[in-house]
Amino acid sequence: MNPERTFKTLAVTSLVLSLVFAFALVWDLSGGGRGGGASSQVATGMAGEEGTAGAEQGAGTGAGASGQGSAEGPGRLPTLGPVKRGQAEEKTGITGGSIKLGAIFSETGAFDARPAEYSVRAYFQAVNEQGGIYGKKLELAVCDDGGDATRGDQCARQLVEREKVFAIVGWLAPFSEPRAARYFHQQGVPVIGGLGVPEEFESPLSFPTMANLAQAGLGVAIYLCEMSAKEGWKKSAGVVADLPFMLQAVDGAIRGLKQQCNATPARVDKVSTANPSYDSLVIQWKFDGIDSIVAAMDPMSYVRMFQAMQRQGYHPHVVVIGGASEEHNRQVAEALKGAVTVESELVPRAHPGHPGGERYVKTLHRYYPGVTVASDAEISWTAAQVFVEGLKRAGPDLTREKLVAALNTLREFKTDLTAPLTYTPENHDAVTCVELLQWDGARWRFYPGYEAWQCWSYLPGYSGARRAPSRPFS
Repeated sequence: MNPERTFKTLAVTSLVLSLVFAFALVWDLSGGGRGGGASSQVATGMAGEEGTAGAEQGAGTGAGASGQGSAEGPGRLPTLGPVKRGQAEEKTGITGGSIKLGAIFSETGAFDARPAEYSVRAYFQAVNEQGGIYGKKLELAVCDDGGDATRGDQCARQLVEREKVFAIVGWLAPFSEPRAARYFHQQGVPVIGGLGVPEEFESPLSFPTMANLAQAGLGVAIYLCEMSAKEGWKKSAGVVADLPFMLQAVDGAIRGLKQQCNATPARVDKVSTANPSYDSLVIQWKFDGIDSIVAAMDPMSYVRMFQAMQRQGYHPHVVVIGGASEEHNRQVAEALKGAVTVESELVPRAHPGHPGGERYVKTLHRYYPGVTVASDAEISWTAAQVFVEGLKRAGPDLTREKLVAALNTLREFKTDLTAPLTYTPENHDAVTCVELLQWDGARWRFYPGYEAWQCWSYLPGYSGARRAPSRPFS
């Protein structure tokens, strides 16, 4: 396995979630920024080169323009068209001794999602060793989309028409999920897991294990506003990798920061994941008097950014989204010191002795020794855990309809790696907590004062968010 390619996807899921706030976590907290009247100033420079200010100011309407993240909120209305129903389809994928599941993973090309695939397989293998579910073993059919949406369409049809899978579990395909989610819905195939693209919240058959991209910024903004006040940020900037779903994420993030601390975006630099150096960008930040940076990139880009900061003797406050990759963190341990990461999944090495984290790592490495523990892989593990619980509750005479009904009974369901999840027939947006960790020079530890899951609840109509009680890491 190519280490750089493997690690490039370590934060894909957290990065995708991060795009909900990445555009928004970049604002001028000086007097002018607080006034709320200044226009967004967005730089679109690629590969570390600054672009024209204001070129993407209208992007904040991206989610609403496509009908995603609407006022009704995620999971409330099935808007993906008719569902194929029928007695034969309800039993598809089930034989006397097995249940065949499917998943699309991006395993060649820009990303390597094999750790996510291995996480699902490891969970299923552990279940099968205990006799399966009601005597049936779990099988997983996988298709690699190569990071291409057209190939993803072919994978979706292959899994449904040729493999005849019962459900989709734990998939990770950043470019394919929006269209494939619609197809699976129309074919009546339940989907458990995914990156949190809005289409996954528009189907009553879909049970994401990731926060909704179009809405989560409303909640996360609460804690980022608190952090900026606590650290005394005055002038902030941000850097975002050229990953998908950016436009879908902007709207909630902009609204969230405006509501929570009357902050308006100042500057965001969009860069290529192939950027070999961040020196020119770091020099510009330093020249502009930027004292705080929010970064949403892949782990290798984080390394290059911190290396550039170290070369320039530049030490701003830094928040990284999905940056808990200790294999890379150690390469820039000194420059990284004091940085904060925002994570939607529990980081096992930050929680020594946590039973769920230990179970995940030990089980994964039992079947796949040496595989990297990654944010996206953790979300796939959670999807497998949610799916198996649904199977247990559905009973031995399994159908797709019974599985969906059973998953809709999950209330405060305790997983290994997230705050407890709740799914109802009206709402499948179950992930509304994050953890904040700070690098101490050797490892990630709790950000002081935030030693629990930091959670939010949405206001009626998903028009805003408010702080919810924190949840213990139990």
